[in-house]
Parts: sequence; structure tokens; C-alpha cells
Amino acid sequence: MKKYNIDQLMNVVLAPVVSEKSTFVADKNRQYVFRVHDRATKPEIKAAVELMFKIKVDSVTVLNVKGKQRRFGRTISNLEIVRIDAERQLLLVKGSVPGSSGRDVVVRLAAKGQKAPVKVQAPKAAPKAAPKAEPKAEAKPAAAKPAAKQPAPKA
Repeated sequence: MKKYNIDQLMNVVLAPVVSEKSTFVADKNRQYVFRVHDRATKPEIKAAVELMFKIKVDSVTVLNVKGKQRRFGRTISNLEIVRIDAERQLLLVKGSVPGSSGRDVVVRLAAKGQKAPVKVQAPKAAPKAAPKAEPKAEAKPAAAKPAAKQPAPKA
């Protein structure tokens, strides 16, 4: 048997698992369930349990439990389609779109069972420009208007 560092073995077994299934297995088969370090090997687990509980371990069975898959992204409603640019494959929407400007946004249709998402580029905020000055109109000579009849001066 390989010799292990006692300090290292004390960090292998993290906690006992107390559940209905583990209690049933302990009563029926004299098997005990522990939560152990991720990188621990079977010989290390065996040596750690023998050291901590002063018993003889026949065998070790390891079960790696995968974590739950997290949901990423957000669902946004009340968006209004402003314009569809088929040439550049852009869909311009009005409303608050999550994320920083210039990032891609995935738009899925609301119908259930729709598998293929549509990738849309978020509209970039237009830089604020100075108000456009109207071009000055060229001075046109005034058209000669017919003179209005003026009353004759009194003599």
C-alpha cells in the first residue's frame, strides 16, 4: 500500500451524504456514502476513510455527478421590428435589447418548435451630430410687381 501524507488525506473526504438512499444502502449492505474531493483517486479515498474511521475498507466505488446546465441569455418581449435589410441580413428592432451596443443578438420566432435561430446584429447608436444647416438660397432678383394704384395728390 502506498503511503500518503496525513494532511492530504484529511482533505479528501469532505462530508457524508445523508439521504434516504444512502441510509438504505448503509443499513442493507454496510456501504457508506461520502462527498469527496474532485481530484481524489480510489486509493486515496480508501486510505482516508481507513485513517479517519479506523476500519478496513473492502472496495471504493466513485460516482462523478455532473452539474446542472445553467440558462444563459434573456427573453425580451415587446420589441417592434423597424426595418428588415435582406441584403445585409439585418433586422432592426425598436425597444431595449440586452447587452452592449454593437453585439450580436439571437432572435427566435415565438412559435413553439422553431429550431433554427436567426442571428441579428444589434443596431449601433448613431453619434450625435450637429444639426444640419439648411443651404443658403441664392438671392434671386425680385420680380417686378405691378405698381399699385396710388391716389392722386390733391392740388
